[in-house]
Amino acid sequence: MPLIPSLWESKANRSLEFSCLRPALGAGAGSCVTSGGSRDAARAGPPKLAVCIAVIAKENYPFYIRSTPTENELKFHYMVHTSLDVVDEKISAMAKALVDQRELYLDLLYPTEDYKVYGYVTNSKVKFVMVVDSSNTALRDNEIRSMFRKLHNSYTDVMCNPFYNPGDCIQSRAFDNMVTSMMIQVC
Repeated sequence: MPLIPSLWESKANRSLEFSCLRPALGAGAGSCVTSGGSRDAARAGPPKLAVCIAVIAKENYPFYIRSTPTENELKFHYMVHTSLDVVDEKISAMAKALVDQRELYLDLLYPTEDYKVYGYVTNSKVKFVMVVDSSNTALRDNEIRSMFRKLHNSYTDVMCNPFYNPGDCIQSRAFDNMVTSMMIQVC
């Protein structure tokens, strides 16, 4: 039975939001959206590396989305979902151009005034999307590539867990901690 999405709750309850949406794609299909941190915690502290990180299934539903700050959460969800078209275009262009299929990093998907959206796709067509603040000029292409490799390794660890059901939401403390470390730069 599909659950009704409740992605954005009242502004009073912004400390941690979590919702699961199970589309009618089969028994194992589902998506998860999390965003953590209060407004004060999002504004204070060290500069951010990424403001939104998403793991998208082969069928284009989210396994995991985490964004900070929470007041722009809808904007980040929109950016992630619109980037899926660009990811599909880049994958088909790579196949036509006979580019090395082992190259998983898709580079910059598209820039906006405030953010840059980067993409990565696994061999099993699971997509990783990362939104970075465009004012962060210290972040280089090699660092973003490295962040995607770390994200891919953590995702692989989640998939190798014998208690994880493929297609379910990613609910792992280790994965959350790794994503949090990617979202906040340690000075």
